[in-house]
Amino acid sequence: NIKLEAYTRRENIKIFNVKEESVENTEELIRKLFVTKLQIPNKDVKNIRFERVHRIPSRAPDRRSSRPRPVIARFSFYQDKEFVRSFYENLKGTVIGIANDFPREIEEIHKTLYSVSKKAHFVWRRNISLLDTLKERFVKLQNDHRYQTLN
Repeated sequence: NIKLEAYTRRENIKIFNVKEESVENTEELIRKLFVTKLQIPNKDVKNIRFERVHRIPSRAPDRRSSRPRPVIARFSFYQDKEFVRSFYENLKGTVIGIANDFPREIEEIHKTLYSVSKKAHFVWRRNISLLDTLKERFVKLQNDHRYQTLN
């Protein structure tokens, strides 16, 4: 069941673009990242407990990618994950990315919705109106940020 799988992953985060070393302690690497990039106080980082922290295995072991494999971290406590999440804004301007860990099916839906929203934003900026494809109507944003149906 996809909902159950998503629920079991709720304590997980994926961390992207963390430089990969041939021999590394991924938990220590992530703790350092929390202090240096997320700017979480060191005393708080020391109190965070993890179940597991590891790199996601490569699908093709012989493939030499220039991008480092993502790190997946499973927190012992959901509250710790949410605490770390409150510092995500400190990553602006860096190459590091952090995302919730979702099952593949849900990630596919997110990718589709993201691309649709990007296209809708493009349509909005060009025409000052937006086609609501689900309800097949054109809408226009009014001054008070409400939508007015045009057809």
